Amino acid sequence: ESSQFAGYFSVENSIEGMKVLVQDLFGIVMKEVDIPIEEIWDVDTTTTAQGQIPEGGGGMSKFEFHHEEEGPLGTMYFDLHPRDGKFVHAAHFTIRCGRIRNEDKAEDGSNNQTDDKDHQLPIVAL
Repeated sequence: ESSQFAGYFSVENSIEGMKVLVQDLFGIVMKEVDIPIEEIWDVDTTTTAQGQIPEGGGGMSKFEFHHEEEGPLGTMYFDLHPRDGKFVHAAHFTIRCGRIRNEDKAEDGSNNQTDDKDHQLPIVAL
């Protein structure tokens, strides 16, 4: 019966397990960081009357992913706890796609291609 395992798979335990898995399997560190108020998309229900984010981020978490050799890999927001007006089904939103870009453009608009590539890191929300 699934209810007997529910205590082992709380959101917090599942995130901790995910951190261990990505570290052990891929060498990726998943680090939780503070969320600035400007990055919270449901300020009305996740802040206090004084406009402060409650301890624990109001149900939201922000993680940055980093690989020792490859460097920064991207950012993931977790918005996993229920609240009024929120989707009740699984959802994934791409906030910004990851890509390789070349910002080396001349003022006249022509491309001056170089070997140096700039990476735009992905940002997603669950």
